Amino acid sequence: MEKTRVVVDFHIYGDKLIPQLITEKLNITPTRQWLKGDAITGRGKQPVRDKKSSSEERPRSPVKLTGKDLKYLELNPHLVRTRTGAVRRFNNWEISTGYEESNDINIQLTRIFDLLKNKVSVLNELRDAYNLQFRIDVVVIVENGEKPAMYFDHWFIDFVHEIEAEVDIDLYIYS
Repeated sequence: MEKTRVVVDFHIYGDKLIPQLITEKLNITPTRQWLKGDAITGRGKQPVRDKKSSSEERPRSPVKLTGKDLKYLELNPHLVRTRTGAVRRFNNWEISTGYEESNDINIQLTRIFDLLKNKVSVLNELRDAYNLQFRIDVVVIVENGEKPAMYFDHWFIDFVHEIEAEVDIDLYIYS
């Protein structure tokens, strides 16, 4: 029986981002990083329900976007989630908790916060110097109707405000 899972990712992105510099300044090894123009592999953030159907085993075809979808992606390049054949449209540095069984998103938020809470001034200096943006993604996969607690404590709200980050929440409800 599948259990509800949560992942939290912290992204630093922008055209002038240099991943190695971010790693050095924060003294944190990223979970993932890429440069503008790198090939996109896999399925992006779309969750995989079981190992048998993982994106590495399933054949993929390029996605062709037109009309309203293409215009939306042009206006929001950080949201591009395309398949093989596409390239990254921005530089990115990311740390992630990875998917974990959880009944409260604050467990994963705390893990990311604990890594970054003493680095607010460094983050703000990097943001201003390199015109960077920060985003915190919370992805919840609900299984068997087991919904996790989803709220933001004051420390998280203060942190998001201090570094001028965006927060994105995705819910995938399977049963």
